[in-house]
Amino acid sequence: MKIKNLLLGLLALALMTGCNDDDNNSEEFSDLTVEQHKANIEQIGIDVLHQLDDLRDMNAIHVAVDFMELADTTYESTAMTVMGPLAALQDGVDAVFTLKTTVSLADLYPDDVGIYTYNPETNKWDKEESTDEITYHFPTKDSETNNATISVTKFDSFVVTNPDIIQEVEYLPKSVTVSLVVDNKELMKFTFNATYDDDDIPQSVTENYYIGDYKITTSLEKSTSKISFDQSFTYDGDNIISSHFDSDGTFNYDTYYEDFNSEEEFPGSQTLVDASNVWVVVGNLKLQGVANWEGLRNAEGQFEDVETEKAFYEEMANVMNDNVKMYVKYNDKNEIIAASEFYALERSDEYGSYWDFSMRMKFSDGSYMDESFFTEENFPRFFQEAEKFISDIETNYGLTLQ
Repeated sequence: MKIKNLLLGLLALALMTGCNDDDNNSEEFSDLTVEQHKANIEQIGIDVLHQLDDLRDMNAIHVAVDFMELADTTYESTAMTVMGPLAALQDGVDAVFTLKTTVSLADLYPDDVGIYTYNPETNKWDKEESTDEITYHFPTKDSETNNATISVTKFDSFVVTNPDIIQEVEYLPKSVTVSLVVDNKELMKFTFNATYDDDDIPQSVTENYYIGDYKITTSLEKSTSKISFDQSFTYDGDNIISSHFDSDGTFNYDTYYEDFNSEEEFPGSQTLVDASNVWVVVGNLKLQGVANWEGLRNAEGQFEDVETEKAFYEEMANVMNDNVKMYVKYNDKNEIIAASEFYALERSDEYGSYWDFSMRMKFSDGSYMDESFFTEENFPRFFQEAEKFISDIETNYGLTLQ
């Protein structure tokens, strides 16, 4: 299990987004030892796994699997088109950050829109015409009646008019609702709503996904000078994982397009973001990035007199250390477990040796979160719990997780 990759990936998210100091960016290290940190991190991981216990054997997931299996045995694959609007939605969500004639569900899926009822005598779906929903009534396992309903409703999208965006996606979603009801009880629900400006760039996006006592929420708000993004995964109101960033800058389309098509490689060369605050919280573990993009931009001149590759990357590490800070913290006390350190190093490959710079997380005693830190030997109870969790998922749902 790649715990280190997850940690570094989340930290990289903070770095790539770019951040600025806020009132909660303390640089006070915890007094605990590395061994005590290990024990705490392991317990946090175990606590998060326990919050996921209900997912081990959840009725909503069993019903979704029942529907997929039933769809596989019916005479036509259109039973699977209930997922079509979601695929279109995902395209829109992916495009939403890189990017108005209204388009309805019937416009996009003229052959599939309708209300389908499973007929056990023919092993087919009896279709009732509809212009604004894709709905399937079907039996759950061991049920003799169509006691389950999965539906896509309230779907709305529009034709993209921005010539730059239309090269990537033809439509963008404005709203959709997907729900799963069994025996008149709603087990799962997904809602999506978005608004866009005249350049087809989103001004606001809201997603809500409910399954049992779990809830995933995502929200985005944008103006020409500020962007804010929040996401959370909770169980019965308690945090499992959450993230946030808010950025001040120049978010008009011309500046955006110029930056993302620039060939500049210097880390501070972007002009889109001036300052941001970014964090990710997993249980009681907080990953936070603090960066000064203005300082990075102004540092470009420091490299004009650099003559060697080694000196260039040593100076690059110095610039990054002066302007970029990344932390692993305890969220409740805001105390630092480890902080980032950029450094120059010599690498080698089949073509010879060369200089580069990298980042590592450093404890207060000077030791590092290296490859040997994230091992089963250091976190034996967590690995055991995680393997049991995966085994239960595979057994209860008949799945194989890689």
